[in-house]
Amino acid sequence: MNYPLISIALCSYNGEKYISKQLTSIINQTYKNLEIIIVDDCSNDQTVSIIKAFLSSDPRIKLFVNEKNIGFNKNFEQAINLCTGDFIAISDQDDIWLPNKIETLINSLGDKGMVFSNSLFIDENDISLNTLLIDQDRKKETYETYRNILLSNFVTGHTILFRKEMLAYFLPFPPNIFYDWWMGFVMLYENQLVYCPMVLTNYRIHKSSVMNKETVKIQESRKNKYRIETTTIFNQLNSFKEYKGLSVKDQAFLNRLTEAFRKKMTGYYSATLFRIILKNFSDLFPLHISSRLKKVLFLQRYCRGLKLTDIVSH
Repeated sequence: MNYPLISIALCSYNGEKYISKQLTSIINQTYKNLEIIIVDDCSNDQTVSIIKAFLSSDPRIKLFVNEKNIGFNKNFEQAINLCTGDFIAISDQDDIWLPNKIETLINSLGDKGMVFSNSLFIDENDISLNTLLIDQDRKKETYETYRNILLSNFVTGHTILFRKEMLAYFLPFPPNIFYDWWMGFVMLYENQLVYCPMVLTNYRIHKSSVMNKETVKIQESRKNKYRIETTTIFNQLNSFKEYKGLSVKDQAFLNRLTEAFRKKMTGYYSATLFRIILKNFSDLFPLHISSRLKKVLFLQRYCRGLKLTDIVSH
């Protein structure tokens, strides 16, 4: 049986505490025809030394070290471009993969361009937090339109595997956005996205993780928290509306929604945003609220201020 080469794009930066466990979980995958591309973004701890220790025992690992720090998005873009496999999976440096993750993802891809899965949150000591990245009641049928992903991201980088030819759709990554949110949007828009509703990753939350840093940023900026969170979504929308594959109708809708968020950034409440979201509620908030009264009450709160949990967890 022919097993195509699957590349793992792993970016590291000061990950000495957890990267051994992550690399071990990747090496021990049931799917063996792997290429493990690691790009280190100028770590100043023992991360590179730890990776080099793995190199001698597994020739599938290839290490690249940046000459200067280029940041999270650009580093992942660089790692992806270095991959030579027919399929590419993305890895964080501090998670733990279940042994059958790659095998399950490749078997779930079907004829689509990209597949994503679910994760279980764990703490710094590998202990389960009994919380899933995606609620169990969210089924693959939920993801029917690109509008599902405009206001909140459910396609997290560490959960995905995609065909290499999909790079033509979403590279280069636009600046000032979350790269995985962009990938999810593009693949959903092109009808190339499928969901595998299985937990395949133990997703670590700790003090230096990206998600934790975003939460701390909001908590420490109470005076400007609504502006910060609104800006996050505005930046994503501003990139989405520049996607070259958009139809005229979808371009117009994204222009209106982006403009509504721009206006919200200058004030406390946006009636325009309220009207747009209420009219398109089932698309913009799938599996959320059925009662019209509850929708209105929810939107009154939503249009006053956006929460970080709304951005990352819907």
